[in-house]
Amino acid sequence: MPKIHRFSFLSPLKEAMKALKLQNDKDFTKKCALIAFNVVFVCLSISYPLAVYFGKNICAVAGVMALAWGIKAFLSHKSHSANKTLSSIFALLFGIIFLREIFGEILGGFDGLGVLGKFIGLYEAQTSIVYFYPVCVYLLLLCVFALSLKGEALITRFAMHSHGVCHSSELPKYVISYTRTLTKIWILYFGLSSIIAFILALLEEKLYWSLFCGGICYVALGLLFGIEWIYRTYYFIPKHKGLDNV
Repeated sequence: MPKIHRFSFLSPLKEAMKALKLQNDKDFTKKCALIAFNVVFVCLSISYPLAVYFGKNICAVAGVMALAWGIKAFLSHKSHSANKTLSSIFALLFGIIFLREIFGEILGGFDGLGVLGKFIGLYEAQTSIVYFYPVCVYLLLLCVFALSLKGEALITRFAMHSHGVCHSSELPKYVISYTRTLTKIWILYFGLSSIIAFILALLEEKLYWSLFCGGICYVALGLLFGIEWIYRTYYFIPKHKGLDNV
């Protein structure tokens, strides 16, 4: 049984960097394009709350997000049907918001159609749904982490991937226990974040919503990563150093 001394959340990133070194790979350009899109997509998701609050243009934000999620759905592999489905759902929702904004402005520009616009709910588009997007993302991540506890916890899989093992039984028991506990901590984080984001989305003043979803939650995320790394590096690993599968 191999001894496990270190595992890292950065292992998927390391694998991506290794892929970039395969200059002779015929799919190199495709891989680079996919990585570039994922980087842009992450940046869009991070800047989304600030764009909604400071941009004051729900139509443009909804259009960009609909396009981004649509591309993500298109690029999803057939084997990742769940990812493709979720991406399609988000693209559809943002697409609906975009169309409601467009048609709301068009109908609102005609006096004779103003009443019709109000009647069918297009004149004053229900844009408040855009504020619940972070809540949906947090809940989605919560479900992904929580459902993984039925089998191999998600962070346990990261540890397995980091050390090139195929089954969790190949990891020491203390690593399995630690990674399952850490998975539960992340579930708690996403649960609290979704609750706070939901409450702030209901408030009339959206400044606190944008500050939390666009800044505070990421600071908390960084603190959680940092505290876990310090604990694992300076306490957990030294404590179990030299132990085998116990």
